[in-house]
Amino acid sequence: MKNLRRIVAGAWLLAGAVVLAVLAVLSAVGLAAGLALAHGQAPEANLKALHAGKAGIYVRLGKKDERERKLVEQNPLVDAVIVSATWQQLEPQKGQYSWDGLQREVEQWGKAGKGVVILVGLYGQDASGKQTPHWLWNEPGVRGIEFAGGGGAKGAKIKVPAVWDERFADQFLEPLIAALAKQFNGNPHVWYVMPGFGHIGNLNAQPSREGGPAFLEAGFTGEKWLAYCRRVAALYQKHFTKTPLLLKSAGQFLKDKKHDNYRKEVGDLLLVLGQQGIAIIQFGLDANAESQAMKIVYERSAVLSPLAQKGITRIGLGDDWPLWVPESRRGKGPTAGQDEKYLRQALDNAFGGQGAVQAIPTTLLFCQAPEILASAPQSKDYNQDVAAALKSARDRLKKNEQAIFGK
Repeated sequence: MKNLRRIVAGAWLLAGAVVLAVLAVLSAVGLAAGLALAHGQAPEANLKALHAGKAGIYVRLGKKDERERKLVEQNPLVDAVIVSATWQQLEPQKGQYSWDGLQREVEQWGKAGKGVVILVGLYGQDASGKQTPHWLWNEPGVRGIEFAGGGGAKGAKIKVPAVWDERFADQFLEPLIAALAKQFNGNPHVWYVMPGFGHIGNLNAQPSREGGPAFLEAGFTGEKWLAYCRRVAALYQKHFTKTPLLLKSAGQFLKDKKHDNYRKEVGDLLLVLGQQGIAIIQFGLDANAESQAMKIVYERSAVLSPLAQKGITRIGLGDDWPLWVPESRRGKGPTAGQDEKYLRQALDNAFGGQGAVQAIPTTLLFCQAPEILASAPQSKDYNQDVAAALKSARDRLKKNEQAIFGK
C-alpha cells in the first residue's frame, strides 16, 4: 500500500511538473508576443490582412482644384489619393482638434471609390509657418531651428521644431495621434495612415541646403533621428490597430557629406519599419536604371523584398517630382526630358528584373498630378501614350498583389 501511495504521489508530482512546464512555455510565448506588439510588431497573419487589397496607383494632388479633383475621381487608373493635413489645421489650439475638413475629404474620396491615405505634416518650408501650430512655440522646452528655407520659401527665413528632442514625441505628438486614431482607426475609406516624421511628412528631416547645417548645429545626429522615427512609428501603431501605416522616404535624412547624408541609416530604418509591418514608398524612381538614386532603390528593395513577398510590408516606388510632364516643362530643371519614353522606362524600372537586378514585388506606384491628369479620359489634355504606360504598370501591380495576397 505504501508503495502504491508513493507511485500515485509520484505520478501527481510528474503531472504537476508537466502542467507547470506547459504553462511556462505558454507564458513565454505570450510574453514574446506581447513584447513584439509593444514594439509595433503585429503577427504576420494580421499584417497581411491589413495590407491586402490595397495595391495600385496612388496620387498626391498639390493644390485644391475642383476640375482636377473631378478628373482624378473619374480616372479608373487611380486607386488611392493621399490627403494631406497639417498639424496646425488639426490642432489649432493645444488639445482642441478640428476634424471637419479632413473628415469631409475622406468621405468624398471614399464615395468616389478611391482609397484614402491620411498624411499629417508637422513642418515644411513655408515661410508663413502654416504647418506647425503657433501654440507649440510657447511650450516650455520646445526648440525652434531657424534658417533660410528652400523650395517654396525661396530663401526666406523659416522656423521648424527640433522634433527629435527627448519626450517631444510623447508629450506633443501622442495626444494628436491618439485623437486622430479615435476619428479614423478602422475607417473603411482609409487604406493607410502616413506618419508625419519630418519634412512635409516624409522620413527625411530636412532637404534644403541651409537646413542641413542648421539642424546639425541644433544637435541633430543620425542616432537621434533613428530613435525619434522609431518612437513615432510605435506611437502610430499603438493607436492605429485596424489601419496600417505607409511612409514616404527619400534617399537621405539630411544634407551632410561628412556622414554621406545618412544614407546607411535610412536603409537600416526602412528595414526595421518594414519588419514592423509598415508599407514603404521609396523616392528615386528614374528612367536611368544606372543612376545613383536607382542603385540605392534597388539595393534597399532587395532587402525589403522577402518581407513584401510575405505580405508583411509593401514596396512602393515613385519620386517627389512627376514622372511625366507636358512638353512645356521638359526644357530644363528636374523635369527636363521627362516625356512618354521616360515614363515607360521609369515604370518598367519600378519592377526590376533587368540584368543583374532582381525582380521587385512592387505593388504600389506613387504618382503626381501631371501624369495622372494626362491619363484621365475626360481630360482635354488626354494623352493616350501616358494612359497606356500607366495601365500597363497598374496591371503588373495587380499581378504582384495576386501572387502575394491571392486576391
